[in-house]
Amino acid sequence: MNFLNSLLLYTTSSTLLLGCRIAFVYFQYPGIESLIAFYILSVLSFITIGLTFYVFLKRYKDIFNPLFVIAISSLIRILLPGLLLLFQGAPEYLSWMQISTQEWLIGLDLSMLSINGLIFGWLVTPRSLINFFSASAKWLCNRFPSDNPRVFLSAVVTTSIGFLLFLTYYFLQAKSGGILAIFESGSLRGSAEKNGSFRFSYLGLGMIYTSGTFVCSYILSQKNKKTLTAFIEPFIATVMLLPTGGRIGSLNPLIFGLTSFWQTRVTNKNASLKRSMILLISFITFMVYSIFLVNYRGGTNSSFIDLFSLERLAEMFESLVWGDIAILPIYALSATHAPGIMEGKTYPLIPGTLVNSFIQASSGQTLNTEIPGVFLVQSFFTSDRQWGPHTGMFVDIYLNSGIIYAIVGCVILGCLLRGIYEGSLKYLNAPIVVTVYTMLFWAFYWIFFESIMSSTDILYRIVISLSLQRFIFLTIRRCD
Repeated sequence: MNFLNSLLLYTTSSTLLLGCRIAFVYFQYPGIESLIAFYILSVLSFITIGLTFYVFLKRYKDIFNPLFVIAISSLIRILLPGLLLLFQGAPEYLSWMQISTQEWLIGLDLSMLSINGLIFGWLVTPRSLINFFSASAKWLCNRFPSDNPRVFLSAVVTTSIGFLLFLTYYFLQAKSGGILAIFESGSLRGSAEKNGSFRFSYLGLGMIYTSGTFVCSYILSQKNKKTLTAFIEPFIATVMLLPTGGRIGSLNPLIFGLTSFWQTRVTNKNASLKRSMILLISFITFMVYSIFLVNYRGGTNSSFIDLFSLERLAEMFESLVWGDIAILPIYALSATHAPGIMEGKTYPLIPGTLVNSFIQASSGQTLNTEIPGVFLVQSFFTSDRQWGPHTGMFVDIYLNSGIIYAIVGCVILGCLLRGIYEGSLKYLNAPIVVTVYTMLFWAFYWIFFESIMSSTDILYRIVISLSLQRFIFLTIRRCD
């Protein structure tokens, strides 16, 4: 195993060095192409990812290991589009991007740098960081003792408050037709800040996510309780969040619930036919749900038959693959710009929506910021609508600071992933640790694939929700 670890560290380092060299040569001498270098890079990357799968499955015996999940996702989101490009060429769906062959290759290079940076960070994680997360898990266990029924009651109360806050948000958003019209249209998206109802959706969502996951984890930790009972709250939450139109946002409660189930009930986590089938069915369900939501959140009046016609399904599948699953086009599009071109204009957004809203309300001034996704596509559209695709951590830092900083960011994220994973392993019998681990695991996942701007808001929601839950717990204990 030590030999394999050393070999993995060597291939990861070699891939990072070669990828950096290719990128630097390209940006210094744009006319030079070296297909051999790209072939070597691709082979090294696949060897690295293959070794990662083998070493980590052998060491952790857990197919839901965070790095394993991100590596698999990277293969799907990079390899699948790459194969489609190889056999079919770039689809009409992306013709507006005007990406050249060389830019596709550099995009592939940058995407390989991101995943290899993450793997390298995992491999060089200091033991002190793992010990810190382990001590933090122990501290949480003392504050939220799993053998005290009042802890469960406080989580139920906090989750209920979250549901009430979100219903309040819906009522404030509702116009003609009332709250039912919101559920029928499915077009309510990104409007929370327009009429002052932001605070209700922000706080409510945090409580539904955090305390709702705690409720699910607590029920799963009770061996006399049926598994389906634990998924009542996640299912209700998913249905309730559906009108927001966010494919991931509304599905998060079920994702968190499935992660809690895996960590709590599945003690032998190695791959088996039954468990692989469960994951496959969950993935297929997510794909079907995503295709449905593409149509639903647009607020269209298509009939059920039209929605599932072959022509419509083909259109939605292409939109799903190239618009949501594939990250390769984003890396390729970012390669059309010089590293660091945004000059750090995204970084003021990192403190999060909560802090920035307070700063703007206090100063009366709008922050001079720019979102990477909007920056990449703004020249292609003439409308005033500020829309942009998810870019991911690497592209965010690459556009704001440069390639080396982007790699360092991925290395740090890899260290944090291993820290929370190995630091939590001893305490995964405690619902509070399962909850926080689940939230942080998926927070880092979305940071890597979507944006660094989402990091602090997730932390705020965890802290606010657990603080309220702790307060309610202490209040109930005093009353008794």
